[in-house]
Amino acid sequence: MRRRGFSLIELTAVLLIAAIAAGAVALNLRGPVRRAQMRDVIEQVAAFDHLTRHFAREHDRPVRLVIDVSAGELSRTGGQNDEMLGEACVLPAGYRIGKLYVRGKGITVGRAAVACSRLGFMPTYAMCIEGPEDQVRWVLLAGLTGEVAEIDDEEQLRDILEAPARRDDAR
Repeated sequence: MRRRGFSLIELTAVLLIAAIAAGAVALNLRGPVRRAQMRDVIEQVAAFDHLTRHFAREHDRPVRLVIDVSAGELSRTGGQNDEMLGEACVLPAGYRIGKLYVRGKGITVGRAAVACSRLGFMPTYAMCIEGPEDQVRWVLLAGLTGEVAEIDDEEQLRDILEAPARRDDAR
């Protein structure tokens, strides 16, 4: 008389197929998850820039956005003693600032300050955010408007930064 049920070999085969399928799903999701994490880091930097501009307008005083390339940290400072204003923005683990462009200078180590007027205007600046698995995104922050643009590579970024200002004098 034969029993009804599954043999050990059949159960092992089913578990093996399930493990392979789960692994394939995990590999397929890794790319979108990494891109979403990079997007979150870029939004965090953009929000800190926006809040710095807002702080300057709200308090009717100039401030400085200090970017520590080595530590992957952004902070606001101001006043005679250049005290820190509010909390710093620290990039999440695994992400770093690879390079910063401020006023045409490329900075790869140390700190740089971006002046923000009491009206919330800054010079245009850009930073390269590097993440896990060789993710690289350039983020350009427009000086007058604070608009954020993502750029694919450094050469394209330099072309934008070095382009002469356009004037609409033809009217």
